[in-house]
Amino acid sequence: LVPLMGLIYLGGALAVILPSLDRVPGVLLLIVRDALEPRAAAGGLLGTLTGKAVRIGVSRGVFTNEAGMGSAAIIHGAADASSPAGEGLWGITEVFLDTIVMCTLTALVVLLSGLPADTDGAALTVAAFSRFLGKGAASFVALSTFFFAFASMLCWSCCGEAGLQYLSVGKRGILCYRILFSLSAALGAVFRLETVFRLSDLLNFLMALPNLAAVVLLSGTIERETRRASDKVHKNSSHMPDKRK
Repeated sequence: LVPLMGLIYLGGALAVILPSLDRVPGVLLLIVRDALEPRAAAGGLLGTLTGKAVRIGVSRGVFTNEAGMGSAAIIHGAADASSPAGEGLWGITEVFLDTIVMCTLTALVVLLSGLPADTDGAALTVAAFSRFLGKGAASFVALSTFFFAFASMLCWSCCGEAGLQYLSVGKRGILCYRILFSLSAALGAVFRLETVFRLSDLLNFLMALPNLAAVVLLSGTIERETRRASDKVHKNSSHMPDKRK
């Protein structure tokens, strides 16, 4: 489901960007210039001192790729992989595709539209696509958001059940978890968006704490596995015949 929706969204973004390809370098230059100008630097410093910029930046980044949360390790742990380090590289690739590729394409669509950034991110994205692709673009973005959200809910449900199974809570515990999970999804749809984000930020923070501690404590294991995988690659490449001969 996710690769299919990803390709559809990618196609929609490229349908907007490719006809205006000559404007893309100027838009990218605008992003870099505005980010590095003195006024932006002063605002960034002030935001850092108050903690607001860091909090919002980190929390939105976590929503984008879940890096540092520990959820990806649960999913990748179920994969049939020959090397933990190799599977970890797939995790890095996912973050790159999600954050660098997809988010950059969305930013280009929004900036090429020329719309003022005075609305919520989702509404602004819908308006930007609609400006290029017509009224049907709103349904396209809504459908993409629905499927991405639905797939994310299934993924988080799976991660939660895996954690409870590890703790051996039994079938009743799993059933209670599913009921609470479904209830939270329903409540999240009717609560104020700001309330949902604040609660999510708090829960993500509570998830990140033990995971980041585990990353530090297991850094030696990570280094050994990475070296083992690297040595294996070098060994295999040294035994490969040189086709140039």
